[in-house]
Amino acid sequence: MDLFDRNPKQAVRLYAEVAFNLPLAQAYTYAVPEALCGRIAPGKRVEAPLGNRREVGYCVGLSDTAGEYPDLKSIRDVIDDESLIDEHMLELTHWVADYYMAGWGEALEAALPAGVRYNVGNRDVLTLVKSREETLAEIVAWPKRLAKRRAVVEAVADDDGRLSVAEAASRSGVSQSAARAALSTGLVELRNVPTRAGRIRREESVRVYERQFLLTREQTHAVERVSSALASGLFAPTLLLGVTGSGKTEVYLQAIESVIRAGRQAIVLVPEISLTPQTTSRFKARFANIAVLHSHLAPGKRHREWWAIQSGNADVVIGARSAIFAPTRRLGLVVIDEEHETTFKQETSPRYHAREVALKRAQMLNIPVILGSATPSLESFHAAQVGEMERIDLPNRVEGRPLPPVEIVDMRAERDDQKRYTIISRRLEFHTKNALSRGEQVIFFLNRRGFATYLTCRRCGWVGKCPSCDITLTFHRAKDLVECHYCGHTEAPPTECPDCGYRNVKFYGAGTEKIVDEVNAMFPTAVVDIDLNTLKGDAWVFNFLKSLFGDDNEKEIKRIG
Repeated sequence: MDLFDRNPKQAVRLYAEVAFNLPLAQAYTYAVPEALCGRIAPGKRVEAPLGNRREVGYCVGLSDTAGEYPDLKSIRDVIDDESLIDEHMLELTHWVADYYMAGWGEALEAALPAGVRYNVGNRDVLTLVKSREETLAEIVAWPKRLAKRRAVVEAVADDDGRLSVAEAASRSGVSQSAARAALSTGLVELRNVPTRAGRIRREESVRVYERQFLLTREQTHAVERVSSALASGLFAPTLLLGVTGSGKTEVYLQAIESVIRAGRQAIVLVPEISLTPQTTSRFKARFANIAVLHSHLAPGKRHREWWAIQSGNADVVIGARSAIFAPTRRLGLVVIDEEHETTFKQETSPRYHAREVALKRAQMLNIPVILGSATPSLESFHAAQVGEMERIDLPNRVEGRPLPPVEIVDMRAERDDQKRYTIISRRLEFHTKNALSRGEQVIFFLNRRGFATYLTCRRCGWVGKCPSCDITLTFHRAKDLVECHYCGHTEAPPTECPDCGYRNVKFYGAGTEKIVDEVNAMFPTAVVDIDLNTLKGDAWVFNFLKSLFGDDNEKEIKRIG
């Protein structure tokens, strides 16, 4: 059939709105062939002609009228057996597309993990064509020569119609070829379906603690106010402003306990994937059914976690920003930990902010949101100030533990007093010596890689910059190169100024390599180590690629690098 055939002779009474994963402002209307009318539904993916090619899109609506377009192209196929996107998620992704000026299909694509879109983890299973009762009634009168096929059909019927060929053969005591021959009876068919998790399975044992945690007065007050918001059944955003160590996590946990007791689910967002295991271990000590959802999971595992959530078998979903699109059908609470972090902002289209999407989703469902932080974002702080968000303060640390003392040293005064540029102040040197004398360890943190952060000519003022990015180049002494930390451009450090030829180009600024030099010189008996992720700009990239492709592909990863 021609791709552009609009089937003018076919009586079409159903029309579908289809959104594609493209930066398109609107969905497109297609005719639904009669053979597909029983299979199509909003939230399912379809294959449809777009321009001169076939594209996969999302059915976002059905209608019995074509409006002002009487002659339309037809949908070619329906991909999914059941809807992957429910009505609420269609509404949410439509808002995301409109608010962040992206295509609706792009927002829908962001809401579905790649493992689900590409059927990673799917398997072929034998399913019944008719109902179980009709099937069993039909095979009763089969002759003895069809005994093997009857045994296969009975095995499929007894297992609710979801057995692989190998499983059906094992259950019925026949060979796999005999099990496959049962397809010729017309009572069973082979379908490719997602692997479903009946319950969340974990390798480690889950311990549910029965003991009651003693809350501080501020924590008790916070839990009571959050519980009141949960009981109200209304959209209730709450800013939980608590200093580090004030027990914000325990407030989250007790609020989630209330949600689960009410038969509902919770989503907990953390700013970084690296924090997910730490958070998950805290929550697994209290709750039995926890799902983890983030982009660094293997596609197959993410596929299984997503379907477990979709099936309602997860009480708590923990993950980074993409977890806000988790298909929770009974969502009762959203928690955003460290809500001020910039990592909640998606860097590719649609460039959504998970915090804003969480607030919108909660508003649509009339449920509470808890935004926790010791240093809240300006937006959240202002919303609390003007009454758009409730604010709950936890000003004290649990058990009265003191905050660590913090001193601010004016390095300009250090330079004037010592008559030289220095990285380590006299105050820092004093505390470091005391710590080392007690056999303790010291961490120096500097978020600058390399040895010097820029190079310049003292005569004409020339500054070394990346030819592509126009940012200053960083000198890495270990590599004897200057490097752009945006695009990766490297070159040999200049021996003279390229503008005036002056032979005294100077390196300024301090990076981690220079800190190591100063510490070694100042404390020669101390053992000094450095985080390789800060020393070598490509180390974290290499480790990240290994996490994606596995250690077995190390040679290929090095080739890519």
